[in-house]
Amino acid sequence: MKIHTFYHSQWLPASPADIWEFFSDARNLASMTPPNSGFQPGPCDGPVRPGQIIVHQLNPIPWLPFLRSTWVTEITHVNAPHEFIDAAPHSPFAFWRHRHRFLPENNGVLVIDEVHWALPLDPFSRIAAPFAAYQLRQLFAYRKTCLDARFPSAGPAA
Repeated sequence: MKIHTFYHSQWLPASPADIWEFFSDARNLASMTPPNSGFQPGPCDGPVRPGQIIVHQLNPIPWLPFLRSTWVTEITHVNAPHEFIDAAPHSPFAFWRHRHRFLPENNGVLVIDEVHWALPLDPFSRIAAPFAAYQLRQLFAYRKTCLDARFPSAGPAA
């Protein structure tokens, strides 16, 4: 199985407590997911905790809306307010591990995402890996825009 790694970081002008509160609540995931993904969040029973199971529905290929997929996520590690890790034992991926880190920096928080992923049916799926990597980049670009709007910089005084 070929495991790929995706990194993304974004500085947000907010307190560590506010960033942790936002990211540790799975109900906020929908606000950071592109509308064309058909994302439908499942019930959420509070902030992230080890062993928590979260189930969502989505369209893994946006232009094929009839192709629905169930995504089961397990929170495997929590070190509040610094990081948490989720893994997806059932998803469109053969392997998925996402580490979310939150580092106080310059009167804000540097949010670092590290995703390890693999497609099913390896080695046949390797031809689709560039498309999957592209989708991840698009997802995090959308998320960056949403987070910039949710946590705007104060900017210069008028």
